Amino acid sequence: MMEKIFVRTGKAGTFMKKYAGIIALLLAVAMLFGACSATTGDDDILAKVGDREISLSDFNMFSDFYLSLYGIDTSDTSEDTQSTLKFIQASLLYSLINNEVAIVQAEKEGLTLSDEEKAEVEEYVEQTMEEGRTTFESQAKEENPDATESEIDLLVTTMMTENGYIEESIRQSQTESALLNKIYASATEGVSISDDELQKGYDEKVASAKETYDADPASYENEATEAYSTIYYVPQEARRVQQILIGISDEDQAQIDELTADGKTEEADALLQEALAKIKGDAESVLGQISDDGSNFEDLMKEHSDDTSYEQYTAGYYVVDSEDSMYESNFKDAAFDLKNVGDVSGLVPTDYGYHILRLEEIIPAGAIPLDSVKAELTEELLASKQETTFIQMIEEWKKDINIELHLDLIDMTQEEYDSIVSGEDTASEDDASE
Repeated sequence: MMEKIFVRTGKAGTFMKKYAGIIALLLAVAMLFGACSATTGDDDILAKVGDREISLSDFNMFSDFYLSLYGIDTSDTSEDTQSTLKFIQASLLYSLINNEVAIVQAEKEGLTLSDEEKAEVEEYVEQTMEEGRTTFESQAKEENPDATESEIDLLVTTMMTENGYIEESIRQSQTESALLNKIYASATEGVSISDDELQKGYDEKVASAKETYDADPASYENEATEAYSTIYYVPQEARRVQQILIGISDEDQAQIDELTADGKTEEADALLQEALAKIKGDAESVLGQISDDGSNFEDLMKEHSDDTSYEQYTAGYYVVDSEDSMYESNFKDAAFDLKNVGDVSGLVPTDYGYHILRLEEIIPAGAIPLDSVKAELTEELLASKQETTFIQMIEEWKKDINIELHLDLIDMTQEEYDSIVSGEDTASEDDASE
């Protein structure tokens, strides 16, 4: 018989402050997956929050997702891997418990869904079940071409159940997700970002970016081009350019790569020159079609460029005049030879073919003005503050809710769990975030 272990309740501690982002991610995915499987009498219970239960099978499902996400090999018995494994498991369990605490509190406060919200839940359930049925019906027919219609129906029903497509479970999951959103909104309603907090956040972002980009200008080029994060600092004057690439053939490229890999540099260079000669006429033809004001550049780029990444990098490429630039020197030098926005280069040869560049913007070095990033930064700071506030509220709610843990089911001691969620075990978090 398992011994009941009761979670100590107390202050939120440094864990919530340090790892709010990680916990928010875990909690968000927990909300997304929801009650994917129904707890049966044979299913071990890992935790109880009031009358609500977290089954071992559900925990393992979430755990497998995160271990796969972070590339953790559970068979690796090294201390570092096992420490990271413990951190992820404890963090996940902490998040799932928080999830349940929030739902219990929502019920205590009498929060319910409006008719409109209930209709949205039903629409989601219907759409999810229909998508699942369509997917598994196609699979069943492909794998069982001679099966009758009734046999296919039975197979589809079985496959859907085995893969968590259970109508009532999906309905319960989506209903609880909507309740979580409501209590989150209620608990964080008064949270805002002051001017001082905005300035402090801005100064920290600029300082961090300066340290990173001054040491590695190519990281600025990459992050600005990828546009997956807001840019707060430019290490040195930069150019933003669009390009038309007339690329060398795949066959020639493969031969050049093979020669280069074999250390035959002179032969690779000779073959590159031959490959460039083959495409020079096409490149000159495209260059000749560009109007004097460059207004048809984008149309020609879409029609002729072998660099299809323009669909991804819609703003173009960010280039700095540095030896550490991630671009070939010919490309970089050509970008900086363009002096006025709208200027178009001649043919620029590189290992990839001939490039034709158009200057889109000259970006001065230094910090990006606060007004230019205010909206994005305010949104980011507000979301972080709301998450921290919500977790602190959950810690308060826990004081009035009975919580049981059966940590022996995941080979974890109470001491290990407490150490991680109190923020004392910091090394594992660093490993998990890499």
